[in-house]
Amino acid sequence: MRRALSEGGAAGGWIAMAFLAAGFALDPQEGGEDPIVVALRAELAHATKAWAAREAQLVTEVEALRAELQQVEEARLEREREWLVWTRTMSKLAPEGVVDLPDFEVELSAEELETLSVEASPLEQPRDEERLARSEEIERSLRTLLRLEWVDGLMLLEAGLLSDEGWTGPCVFRLIGANERAVGSVSAERLHLEGSVTGRTLTLVLQEGYERRAGDLLPFDGTEEGKRRGGERRIVLVRTDPRPWMEAMPELFQEREPAPTLGTTGFTREELRRGVNRLLAEDAAGGRWRLEAFEGLGVSGLLEVDLVDLDEEGRARRHLFADHLRVERRESGVVLVLTDGVQMRGSRKTPFLDGRFRIFLPRALHVGWEEVGLLAAKAEESPEEGVGAGTPDSDGR
Repeated sequence: MRRALSEGGAAGGWIAMAFLAAGFALDPQEGGEDPIVVALRAELAHATKAWAAREAQLVTEVEALRAELQQVEEARLEREREWLVWTRTMSKLAPEGVVDLPDFEVELSAEELETLSVEASPLEQPRDEERLARSEEIERSLRTLLRLEWVDGLMLLEAGLLSDEGWTGPCVFRLIGANERAVGSVSAERLHLEGSVTGRTLTLVLQEGYERRAGDLLPFDGTEEGKRRGGERRIVLVRTDPRPWMEAMPELFQEREPAPTLGTTGFTREELRRGVNRLLAEDAAGGRWRLEAFEGLGVSGLLEVDLVDLDEEGRARRHLFADHLRVERRESGVVLVLTDGVQMRGSRKTPFLDGRFRIFLPRALHVGWEEVGLLAAKAEESPEEGVGAGTPDSDGR
């Protein structure tokens, strides 16, 4: 009995020492990170990738099932039309009273029944084989040129049918994330191109569409409230020679409006660029931004901008090219909102997700941005009106 207790006590001591050692092992080292947090973060990353892959698979299956259901429905209606034609034809051939028409419920509408008459026009227009062949050539050219320009974040899935108005559609693109996995899609009813040989830019103009990302449907800017699709999305490919695109797809190019002037700001283009860079240099912790070039000044901001992200030693990390840059006021600092553009690292171009890219400058002074004409002066308020007035910004900041 005593020996058993002694052995049990020894075993208990070893267990206590093991737990103690484990406890010390789990304690975060000075200056390090808790191993439990590291393990949980790795597990979260693995689960996120697994669910993203599962979501992409389910979306593909749903789209395939919808297409299959539509084909089945069209085949069913076509069989019913053939059955009606056959029974009516047989009733006219046989003597009266010999053939009894089957009694079944007709699911065709009145408009569809009219198509069965002899005088009705054909249900389908003759196939324009030349237009179909040209549409396939344009789709191949778009896919090839996007790859040659290293547009990694955008993959063309379908380009649609070429129209006589200078566009093709409907078109569908897949959005590719930094880990080369699908993160969403962009769909549009129409696609046309704009190019500038002098400025070496190529712009994909998507109209009447939406972006689908993480299960959310995000209509383009300018879409009417309550509509699933609408507006316009512009994707600018900078440092791109548009001439190969013009040669391969001349039908998709429309005339480009001239770039606007600087208006009544009182600054020359170079003076305005230097003024903006002086303001950007005020927020230089961990690097800074520099306005390399822009085309003009619109109603609410700069147009066709080239913004460079610099590290602490002044080396370029990436370029941001956008159709439009506006400055938004915050309680502390300002936010630069770039729309319809791409970020470029080396020769690889990635379109902005949701068509936007935001840069927060927490130490920026409002008065400086007002002086260069990129931030509207805040209206004076009486003490009574200022109490409790105002609404939060759309992004919650």
